[in-house]
Amino acid sequence: MSQYTLWSLPKDIRHIMRIYHQASLDITSAYRNDYIRKYLQKSDPQYNIFRRYKLLHERPDSKHLNYRSDGRTAPWFQFNPNDFEPILSKVISPIFESTNSKKSIWGDLENFNVDDLFNSNVHSQEQPALISDSNVSSKPLPAFESNIMSILRCYYQPYQEIPKVNRLLKSFHWYRNTLQNTPIIIFLKQKNRLFAQSSLSHINKPLVDLNNYMNDLSLQFFNQENFESGDDKLKRNYHLTDLTLVDIFNMAIKTESLTSLDSLNWSRINQVEDKLASVLLKHQQVNVIDSNSTVVDKKGSVSRKFIQENPLSRISNSLLQDPTQIKYIFPYDLQYSSYQMITIEQPVIQEDHSFLLDHLQKQSDDFEIIAVRLSLNNDLISNFFTNDLSSSSKIPSGNYQDMLQAAKRSHLSLEPNDPHAHIASCIKKLGEMGLATVDEGSTKNCIYLFSSNQ
Repeated sequence: MSQYTLWSLPKDIRHIMRIYHQASLDITSAYRNDYIRKYLQKSDPQYNIFRRYKLLHERPDSKHLNYRSDGRTAPWFQFNPNDFEPILSKVISPIFESTNSKKSIWGDLENFNVDDLFNSNVHSQEQPALISDSNVSSKPLPAFESNIMSILRCYYQPYQEIPKVNRLLKSFHWYRNTLQNTPIIIFLKQKNRLFAQSSLSHINKPLVDLNNYMNDLSLQFFNQENFESGDDKLKRNYHLTDLTLVDIFNMAIKTESLTSLDSLNWSRINQVEDKLASVLLKHQQVNVIDSNSTVVDKKGSVSRKFIQENPLSRISNSLLQDPTQIKYIFPYDLQYSSYQMITIEQPVIQEDHSFLLDHLQKQSDDFEIIAVRLSLNNDLISNFFTNDLSSSSKIPSGNYQDMLQAAKRSHLSLEPNDPHAHIASCIKKLGEMGLATVDEGSTKNCIYLFSSNQ
């Protein structure tokens, strides 16, 4: 466990996190067995998507070529048997490289002798595992637990300036780059309970389901035409990202338009008012609750008696008998909110986004859309709000609520092939979902959509 992050939390929250760490460790101990861990990883749906991608798209006769240092070209993809189970890698290896001529035969399958597929003993040797046996990691915690710690740290001890820590600096610059180059960002909030059985098992099924859907949504752009043309849609389409460092992200919001980051006056930057930053802070919630779901602590101020009555040593011994009975062993829980971002990238901005919004509406019990950011750096979005509106004298300058309504009215009769058609339908759908309150970003280069209760 990261001692620095742990000690930045209030004493009572530290105690709860130590109990959670012990309980989750007991429940997930089976994952530490190499055979079980590798089986679970290789049977994961994401791993199947990875293998399908390898088989269907990264072919050695692809027109996407890498150049070696000697000037010769090399295939974009070299078959790696470790990407597949031993028997499967043996069966498909001749597709990529003939055992006799050492020449790719992907494009000559009709003339290929199928007997060559089985010309070697598939059990002749054990293939090395795709997952390394070494346990070297830059993170002292599993990713699931590390994210929770980051969320709690941002809530109790938010940074007032960017620390000179490489990981945090990279996050800060990545956030700024995302804000500058992403036309549409959707912000989701999920409510969580620390000692839920799924959380103790390091499983977030609603998030896994959403991530799987996002992957399926991205796969629609993985076609032969896009591969041959090198279309940016292959990599830049729809993406789902955890937003755990809210304090770093808020500083990225307020510095997005700055061309130089040298000698920043952080006290002045922190005084900048931005509606999105305020909403993200408002929705951060961390509460200690008892067995009746009554809030007993809102700011980590539970009395010392709380720790004395629930010593870690006694709880750890009880957990050894049955860690799944944690709610009887430790009659408290921690409620907290987490954020995710969905980015709609520039290459797909003219696509139909109704499928994504419909799916988010179906998962509204799990995820609440708290805000949408529309970048005016994008010509299509900027034109949506300004075309056909510049001549109107009825729209007061800066009144974005009226501007949005006027933009909707002016685009109601758009033809399906109009470049603004899908933007118009997307914003209309967001309004129907309750995101009808409009505000301008502090950097003057974006528009926010919020629900009416923000």
